[in-house]
Amino acid sequence: MLDKLIETNNNIINQTNDEDKKKKHLLIKKMLEDKQCFFKMNIETSYAVLRELNIPEEELKNVYSELIDSSNIKEWLLKVILFLHKKISLSTNSISKWSRWWESNPR
Repeated sequence: MLDKLIETNNNIINQTNDEDKKKKHLLIKKMLEDKQCFFKMNIETSYAVLRELNIPEEELKNVYSELIDSSNIKEWLLKVILFLHKKISLSTNSISKWSRWWESNPR
């Protein structure tokens, strides 16, 4: 589905002569480069992007649901968990170093 949206957006960019519209769709192009973009924006923004890509109003919910289906959510959550694990590990490591320094320096 995302590939289809990217193609639609590219077609709009190539066919429009309106500079403001072209700028808007170049921004959308940049957003769509991130395969997880619809997980990172709220539903209102997602629907606005889909409307800009000429998705009919009655199809918005289905298209949005397909973009954030359970398999995509699992992949995104795994990335978030790995990111947080790295952050926590770094924080724990920093705390351990600080604690050892504190204990080794007389007050």
